[in-house]
Amino acid sequence: MASERIPDRYVLSLAARALAIGLLGFGMGEMLLLQRFASALVLVALALAVALDLNRQIHQVDRTLSRFVSAIEAGDPELPLTSRGGFARLDQAMRVLHDSLIRSRHKRQADTDYLHALTDTVSAALIVIEPDGRIVRLNRAANALSEHTLLEGDNARKLRAMAPGERFVIRLNQAQRSLALAASFAVDGKTHKLVSLQNIESELDATEVKAWQDLVRILAHEMMNSLTPIASLAQSLRPMVGESNTLVVEAIDVIGQRSAGLMRFVERYREAAELPRANIRTVDLAEALKALERLMAPGLAEHMITCTWPPFRTDMTIRADPQLLEQALINILRNAMDAVAQAPLPRIDVSAVAEQDQIVISIADNGAGLPIELYDRIFVPFFTTKVDGSGIGLSLTRQIVAAHGGQIEVRPHLPQGTEFRLYLPA
Repeated sequence: MASERIPDRYVLSLAARALAIGLLGFGMGEMLLLQRFASALVLVALALAVALDLNRQIHQVDRTLSRFVSAIEAGDPELPLTSRGGFARLDQAMRVLHDSLIRSRHKRQADTDYLHALTDTVSAALIVIEPDGRIVRLNRAANALSEHTLLEGDNARKLRAMAPGERFVIRLNQAQRSLALAASFAVDGKTHKLVSLQNIESELDATEVKAWQDLVRILAHEMMNSLTPIASLAQSLRPMVGESNTLVVEAIDVIGQRSAGLMRFVERYREAAELPRANIRTVDLAEALKALERLMAPGLAEHMITCTWPPFRTDMTIRADPQLLEQALINILRNAMDAVAQAPLPRIDVSAVAEQDQIVISIADNGAGLPIELYDRIFVPFFTTKVDGSGIGLSLTRQIVAAHGGQIEVRPHLPQGTEFRLYLPA
């Protein structure tokens, strides 16, 4: 501790130079009074030399501090300092401070990198919004939603207007609904807003599918309970009436036939509601599409429909039940064949691409297209736009896709037609 009270060599050096300048000035005055001009001139030269040396030392301190500040700003781990000229203690203090600041900066950068890496691994889209409404940070999932104009129009206004703790369901497109949640946090005294978007389309689809399945089962059960005794009664009455009363016989026959027909109808829909359990395994998508191409080729040729298929990549696999997947694709292809029936040059395009951890299968046609207001309704059981349609095919397809943990989307196919997209886990 005693050594720290001893003046630094640099301070002593400055004091000595200042004292020397003072003494030289005093001596110069004495020489002038004695009219010894030559001696006075020598003293002036010595005083100037000492002053220049003092100025050099002061500028050396200034340059040292400037290099120190520049190194801190640049995050330079090597501090360009020397210990010459009595700056040992100053250099040591600045090195300690510099090393501490660099360690703090590296730790902060490491924490930031870790946080960014962590947010990029979550499936939810995360958006940071500043108090003035500017969006300053998007994680990987949020960047992937840019094609849905997440940051433009009505969606962006809703997200910016959210209050902390608020939540609502936002539709990004026809295939995705997300739950938006808002929270707040403070950085440097400013309150920022964090909005998360969690895709709940699969959960909603599963809930809707289960609701329809339950409804179909209940209706089928009640209708079968009513139709079975009617059919049985008609069958029992037929031999009792005989052939004498033609009108009664015909009426009983009609009742029996319609009862049997309705029972078959109800049984058909009940079977559609009870999808077989998916036997999920790794499926070579190229082989699955080749088999589908061979299966559909005769029907496409018969209706003179041009159908393009993707290059069959052998490295593209999905987790699926091959039979159920084939049935889903057949349903969509048959739907597309009906859609292009009146087209001058009917065409269907099939494609498959890998996107991150999923496979996207697209089936697009150049038919008349589907009104946008029907996009949500075409997957509802029993809803159909065809005169002779049953309303089962697309509903069953959505059930199959949901059973695979995927999603199905319908969108316009430009310049004309409709496109179905299946998003399935790779």
